[in-house]
Amino acid sequence: MAYRNSFKQAVRDSKRLIVSIRQRSRQASTDLIHLRRESEGLKIAVLLCGLEEEKAALLRSRGVQSLLKGEDRRVTWVNFILGSTFGWLETHHGLGALAQGVDSSARLQESREGKVQYAVELGRQIRVITVSPGEPLPPGRWVNWESLTRAALELGERGLRGEELGDLNSIISTLQQEGHLLYYASIIRRAG
Repeated sequence: MAYRNSFKQAVRDSKRLIVSIRQRSRQASTDLIHLRRESEGLKIAVLLCGLEEEKAALLRSRGVQSLLKGEDRRVTWVNFILGSTFGWLETHHGLGALAQGVDSSARLQESREGKVQYAVELGRQIRVITVSPGEPLPPGRWVNWESLTRAALELGERGLRGEELGDLNSIISTLQQEGHLLYYASIIRRAG
């Protein structure tokens, strides 16, 4: 009799354990689905962050060029010194202060030229360049910056809803195939 009661108790305990395991596995499955969706959205965030870093590096390069070859170098240098000084007061770090001074010079040049347009090449290497009216673009398929970021954000939303985006090459391929990107027409000048 004691044997039957202990056996029945063991069966009841096993059933409770199985129910508990099922509930935890369902919750784990739901958590994994959420993690996968968030990781798909993060792929787009990483791509856009990398593009923003490329754009910032390009701006700093333009700032250095304006310091060296700018039209009104005195104003540019004063702007650089002020930007570096404020950068030092803010960061207390030499390189951070210099970077802020260069950024300040780049913003000054940008304000002189008006709104700067950017183009992105989505190829084997992702490149960002500035686009000036009347200037020919380097060879390649250049995409308008704003159309790329808009299309990438839409794709990121789809990833958050559960669509699997794949690796970086798949994401770029999807962006190119869906027709939401505005491409710049390349004008090739031939010698002669």
